[in-house]
Amino acid sequence: MKRCSKNTWLTFVLVTVAGACLHFGYSLWPNLLTQLLCPIQESIWEHLKILFWPGLVSVLILSRGDDSRTSRMAALLLSCVLMLASGWVLHIVLKVAPVFADALLYVLLMALCLFLPCLAEQPLRHLPALPVFALVILLAAAILIFSFVLPKNILFLDLSGVNTWATIPY
Repeated sequence: MKRCSKNTWLTFVLVTVAGACLHFGYSLWPNLLTQLLCPIQESIWEHLKILFWPGLVSVLILSRGDDSRTSRMAALLLSCVLMLASGWVLHIVLKVAPVFADALLYVLLMALCLFLPCLAEQPLRHLPALPVFALVILLAAAILIFSFVLPKNILFLDLSGVNTWATIPY
């Protein structure tokens, strides 16, 4: 098992703070760019943006000059899937919405994204690059498209409303 570099730790701190700032970006500066990069509502899907975009930047920064790009992108994809799944369980199944749980979950998933390639270097190294890159591109495209066209699905439902729980379809 390889130790994570100081650059990984520094990048973790910077992208975690950047992602937290993205959460408030659209409400502070509503425009096309912030609509693409920042959550525009309190849906489970929209919160994927605060993990995906900084995570993608971390992949590009930390994989410069080495062969870790595929494993870092795979860790990013896993973190995003876990964010959607855990958001579903917390907010839809359990119907709880503690802010501290969302914040803790975000930090843990960002840590998974950055540190999993260090901890599980060998198994991730053998992943085929093309499908991993294609899935990252597909997810990025979905995030961009769904910033403008929201599907009628519970993952895209704004959960910030006062009486939201009464309107969630089962």
